[in-house]
Formats: sequence, C-alpha cells, structure tokens
Amino acid sequence: MLSAPVIETQSNLLPTKNGGGGAALAIDNLPGQRIFRAALASSLSLSGGNVLSWRDQLGGELPLVSNVATYSATGGPNNGPYVAKGSGQTLGFGVLPFNQTPFSIYAVVKTPTATTGSPLITFGYQAGQTGPYYPDTTLGYIYTGVDPNFSIPVYTQPRTGWQLISVRMKDVDTFSLDVNDEPAYPWQQNGNSNAAYSISALTLFMSGIQCAEWRTLPYYVSDADHQAIKSQLVSQYSLADLAKSTMLIGDSHMSGVQGGASRVAPFYKNLRANDIPLAMINIPGACANNNNSVGDFQDVVDSYALSKWSTWKVIIEYGTNDCQTASGASGWTSWDDWQAGFQANIQKFITAGFPAANICLITPPYCTNSALAGNLTTVKNRILAITTALSTASMDWYQLCVNAGIDANIDGDGLHGPDSMHALLTTPALNFING
Repeated sequence: MLSAPVIETQSNLLPTKNGGGGAALAIDNLPGQRIFRAALASSLSLSGGNVLSWRDQLGGELPLVSNVATYSATGGPNNGPYVAKGSGQTLGFGVLPFNQTPFSIYAVVKTPTATTGSPLITFGYQAGQTGPYYPDTTLGYIYTGVDPNFSIPVYTQPRTGWQLISVRMKDVDTFSLDVNDEPAYPWQQNGNSNAAYSISALTLFMSGIQCAEWRTLPYYVSDADHQAIKSQLVSQYSLADLAKSTMLIGDSHMSGVQGGASRVAPFYKNLRANDIPLAMINIPGACANNNNSVGDFQDVVDSYALSKWSTWKVIIEYGTNDCQTASGASGWTSWDDWQAGFQANIQKFITAGFPAANICLITPPYCTNSALAGNLTTVKNRILAITTALSTASMDWYQLCVNAGIDANIDGDGLHGPDSMHALLTTPALNFING
C-alpha cells in the first residue's frame, strides 16, 4: 500500500497574473509557458517536407529535433497540420527555461504504432530514470517509469487517434497523468522524498509519433487550471473522447500490485478484454479520510467535478488499509465514525447526479495477514451496511475469496492476491456494468 497524492489548488489563471481577458488568453499566457503549434506556419523552418526547426511561438527558442521531422499540412486534428517523427526517432525540446522539477506538459499527439515498453513522453533525470511509458500496448496504461517497481500506473483506454496527453511532475516522486477528458488524476506521491530532479532531456518518443501541439510549463499546474487547459485543447482540436462508461476508484488492489515490484492481472484487465471502456483512478489510501487527512478517497472525490461524469457507472474498492488504521490511530474515534465518513463520500456521487444503482462498492478481499488486526470482517460488514443504506450495488469480494478458498496472505504477497483472486470479480463486474 503506497502513500498519498497532494491535491494542488494554486491557480496561475487569475486576472492579476495575466492582465485579464478570456479563458483562451489566460491559458495561452500562463507564465513561463512555451507553446509549439504546427498550425503556426511562421514557427516552422521547412526544407521541402522536412522540418529543420520548430520555434516556440512566444519565446522564439529552438527545440532540439533529432534526425529529421516531417511536416504535413493535412491529416492532423480538424484535418490541420502536424509534425511527425519516423520509427525509432524522437521529437525533443533540448532548450528549456528550467532544468529541474516541477514542470507540466500538454501534448496533442497521435501514436499509431506504439509498442510495448516504449515511452510516450520521456524526461531524463540525473540518475537516468525516464517516463512515462506504455508498458503494455494491449491495455494502453501509462506509468511514470521514475521508479518502474513502484510508480502507480494511470490506466487509459488504448488510443490510436489524436489524443491529449498531460503530465504534471512536482518533484522526485509526485506526479499526475491523464488523457483527453478522463477525470483528473490527483498528484500521486510514491515515497517520502520531495527533492527536485535535474532534467537532462524532454522528448516525445513513439514509433511514428505525430504532434500538433506541445506546451511546456516550468511549474506544476493546479487542478483547476489543469482542467481549463485540457478543456480548451480538447475543444480547439476537436479531440474525440472514447465512449467511457465506467469509473474504477480504489486502493492498490485495483492497480494489480503484487510483491511490490510486479504488476499482475487484476480484474480490470478482464474487463478490458471484454471491451469495457474504463477510466481508472487508483489511489493508494483508505476509503474515508484517515491517512493524516491527505490522499484518501475523500481527496479523490473532492478533486473531481463529479457531475461531469454522472452518466457513468462507478465501482469503488477500499477497506484493506482502513483495517490497519481505522480504529482511531489516524483520527477516527470509532467504526461508526469511519463508516459515516465513507458513506458521506459515497453520498457525494448521488448528490452529483449518479443514480445509486450505478454505484457499486467492493468489499476488500479475504486476507489473514496479522497487520489487518482482525478488522477485515468489520470493514466488510460496514461496507455492505452502506450499500443497504444508500441502495447501491455491491460485490462481496471477501466472500467470493472465502468460497474459492483464496487467502491473499497465502496466495499473494501478504496483502495483494494473485490473478485468480481478481478473476472472481470479473463476472459480477460485467453484470453490474452491463445491467
């Protein structure tokens, strides 16, 4: 179970910072920003169809383009122009107004032939780490690669059309990633360090990657400004969002962690195999807000404009971490208090317009690990009581594991169970989503 995100609220779109004006003006004049647009012909130096250089429309600085990029006047978003790199080549910006974290990146790109293990956007650090990557093209999920053993992935439906990739990196291990109009993924902090990385390179790298626009900012962008930037770019380039239907929110069980280092095949992979479009929001933490008031389910809920996705179904899985802390160690006075906190956050979905029948709570899997202090049955029963009180759906993963004779303490790494444990959720999850 990993540590928590930090929800940022600072705004750089305030009129006092950019002289006022509409949303587009504010976004394009964010301080320190560099914007590269293929549609701005004056920023490109061409020799025939080859791109010799691509200048920042605001600062006039030249990016480093490895080998030769090509220019196409049509075929991009809205049938507009784009710059492309051949297989195995990179499109990189080597002259940046910063040399360490934090930074934020927004790229309107197309990756028609992405391959397993290839990075989509890379940043080179002092220790040689890079990321984020697509480690599996079938599933199309992204992880930072800063620490390939422990960096939490952000799962996104595979896309071969034009898409908006956004990356926000705050420090050595605090980051945010999402695609197009999927829910904002809050800052994820994987460890205890808040040191800055020195940035040695910043490149787009995919087999045959195409780029219509890339903007880089030398600071982390707040959640509110992040949504404003995404909304403008999605609209400006008429980017098609996949027909999402289901949001998955949960602790590290949902990320498929096993043994700390390896990522196995939890049930969401089976849903993907059945062509279920998913938005994954995996936040290690607890179901209410008992992790020093940071990084749990409450932070996820409060960082989203939930009404925007109220037509979706949502599956929520928490509880294992609560067994270790919910008795009062992190501010909870009783299990009644804990239950009330979780139920209040589920109620926020209903208040935002989600029908109760479109919300499904999963109980934690069966596990005899002594670290859970014997509280797992209590958590299971409390979660089921919430589903009764709010008339939501439920999946009793705990009982499914008991019936199948699977104990995560024996068959997994002590807390995270094997593939067979996750497979137990596939059929009930499909029934809920398709019901």
